[in-house]
Amino acid sequence: MVLISPQLVKFTKHYSSCFSVLNNFLLNIFKNYSAFIHKFTPQIKQRNMESYLGYIAAFCTTIAFIPQALKVYKTKHTKDISLGMFSLLNAGFILWLWYGILIISYPIIIANAVTIVIAIYIFITKIKLDIIPSRKLNAENHD
Repeated sequence: MVLISPQLVKFTKHYSSCFSVLNNFLLNIFKNYSAFIHKFTPQIKQRNMESYLGYIAAFCTTIAFIPQALKVYKTKHTKDISLGMFSLLNAGFILWLWYGILIISYPIIIANAVTIVIAIYIFITKIKLDIIPSRKLNAENHD
């Protein structure tokens, strides 16, 4: 039996429309680009070893984000995460996803799509816990 915390249920309800919009957006991009690529490039047969290597690398890099997301969820502490570094890292994930779609590489597509979802949770929590309260505090101090 899996127990779901009330905070997770609240978060899911609150941000489900955001995830739905993101999901639809990514699916539309994938459909449009993969159709375009299939028309203008020859089918490339992937070798088994390359596919396995890609999926193993994708699994490792995606799973690497889960401990950070769990720590943020449990501690509600994100001050040690640099917003500049994390923003640049997320931009890299988005570009890798786009690249994976362009070359139709499922390991790259799957890994970066999942990592983006996890990163969005950390990013939203960072903004909610650090950015917004500090701006409110600065506004109160200036009044």
